[in-house]
Amino acid sequence: MKNMRGIGRLSLGLFLCTVIGCGGAEPANTELDDEALGQGGEALELSYRPEFLMVPEGYAESIPYDLNDRGQVVGVCYGDAGVDAFVWSARAGFATLARLAGAESMTAWAINEQGVVAGTAELTPQVRRPVIWEHSGGVRNLGTYGRYVSESPTSSWSVDSGEALAINNRGHVVGWTSAPEFAQVAFLWDAHSGMRLLGTLGGARSQALAVNSLGEVVGTADLPDGSHHAFLWSRGQMRDLGALGSNYSTALAINDLGVVVGYNSTPEGDRAFRWTRAHGMVDIGPAQSEAGGIPSLAAEVNLLGQVVGSAARPGSPNRAVIRHPWSSAWLELPHETPYGTFPAALNNLGVVVGTVITSGDFEPPAHGVIWYPRISF
Repeated sequence: MKNMRGIGRLSLGLFLCTVIGCGGAEPANTELDDEALGQGGEALELSYRPEFLMVPEGYAESIPYDLNDRGQVVGVCYGDAGVDAFVWSARAGFATLARLAGAESMTAWAINEQGVVAGTAELTPQVRRPVIWEHSGGVRNLGTYGRYVSESPTSSWSVDSGEALAINNRGHVVGWTSAPEFAQVAFLWDAHSGMRLLGTLGGARSQALAVNSLGEVVGTADLPDGSHHAFLWSRGQMRDLGALGSNYSTALAINDLGVVVGYNSTPEGDRAFRWTRAHGMVDIGPAQSEAGGIPSLAAEVNLLGQVVGSAARPGSPNRAVIRHPWSSAWLELPHETPYGTFPAALNNLGVVVGTVITSGDFEPPAHGVIWYPRISF
């Protein structure tokens, strides 16, 4: 996802009003905890209108994972023909993407503004390949960095696998791969230089989960003691972003201003964080009267500073939530389900995609949903 520069709060309102249309008919969103979180949006009020992402006949459910500013959505769908990657837009509709030869299933994880898609081809449950779908419509296997072999007096195993999890507008792809020295290590790939390993924080494993247009990469990496911390890789150096006093943290997204969001894990549960060069890592999760606050994570941040994530009150299902830069409140995105809602991505127009669970069964059907912002003053 490409982040647009120079759009302030007023521009956001005018731009969304022009593209989507203004109106005050939508109900206000629910704040997770009015007393602890304060009130949001004194002058500019955003509410959200959910629309299900309809899948064609033969497919039972869809899970979207990303969208770009053009409104193209990618993800995975489940149907009679198996598990396929898909792309959807309001203009072109729903289409499945090509399968890699020999793949049992395909997943699309990310899409850039040029419409190039990054994802995973699953050859077997233990063997995966990082792939991209280019403008020609074909699927390209990026390969792995090599096989990792583990041998000991009591056991022996090996892995030759990888996944492409994010892509920026320059065509840089990040994810994880096996390598002779690592069972799982973060990589950065581009068409000119091929695959480059990013290393770890001194431990055994790492994963790259997002990349911005400057080529800055974030994810999570092991330390020598086996814990893992969020990292920022930039200009050849991997930086430990810390974990707010805990042993575990993961960075899930970075915008073009270098703002990083994710979660750190505590004994009370996961907590959303935001990291900046000026202020370091700060807990931004919803608060409550009990110590530790509401379990939460921050999944995506756009250039405007909007953060989408998830939170769950004790005894309640997970809910997709959004936090605007002009307020400390997390607002629950509207839904009509007693079950969970899960966010996936947020674009620079404030549009959110995610998943709504529509059944309480052990394997509930999941339906993709798009939350469109509506503006009132």
